[in-house]
Amino acid sequence: MDIIKLENISKGFLFDGKRKDILNGVNLNVKKGEIVAIIGPSGSGKSTLLNIIGGLDNSYEGEAVIDGVSLKSLSDNQLSKFRNEKVGFIFQHFNLLDHLNCYENVYLPLYFSSGMKESEIRQRIEYLFERVRLTHRVRQYPPTLSGGEKQRVAIARALLMRPAVLLCDEPTGDLDDNTANAILDLFESIRNEMSVTFVMVTHEERITRIADDIYSIKDGILVKV
Repeated sequence: MDIIKLENISKGFLFDGKRKDILNGVNLNVKKGEIVAIIGPSGSGKSTLLNIIGGLDNSYEGEAVIDGVSLKSLSDNQLSKFRNEKVGFIFQHFNLLDHLNCYENVYLPLYFSSGMKESEIRQRIEYLFERVRLTHRVRQYPPTLSGGEKQRVAIARALLMRPAVLLCDEPTGDLDDNTANAILDLFESIRNEMSVTFVMVTHEERITRIADDIYSIKDGILVKV
């Protein structure tokens, strides 16, 4: 089953009165539980493509179907709910809130959702901290953590709602080689355990070692490597 299906995705901007294409007829099919890496230089359209898959950018031509849902068919409220429940985001700079401790940072997605008992929430968060091997850091604040620990907190937060898809934008860009490899190993084990689909965009070749499929994007065109 294709959990991600992009058909003829194009997006451009007007620059000095002329259209500049960022994406040009992109097609992509990703099956449930696959890890896909998209590589390319800065400005090549990698993050734009990721934002379209994640429902953060709805101003494009073509169709994006994620977990059986055409994103353009959703209202703004439906799209927000879809993002919260179906898609997890992991960023290069972690995007943790320094005034919240690690537990509270992971809890954040539930501020925009309801229906779970507090005991279920606690059990789920405790499990995720065990899964990312940070039970000793639950009540610490982000400024006290290493880069690798911050990324592990971000991973736990991204998994809280049990998403179908995890979107990773340069997830190892701020990490040293050893820490980056440990994060990639964690991604692979999470995929195997939870059947989560990963789409990672990067300019780093090391990410490709865990990928099932590798694509290159240049001049708005996506090509399988």
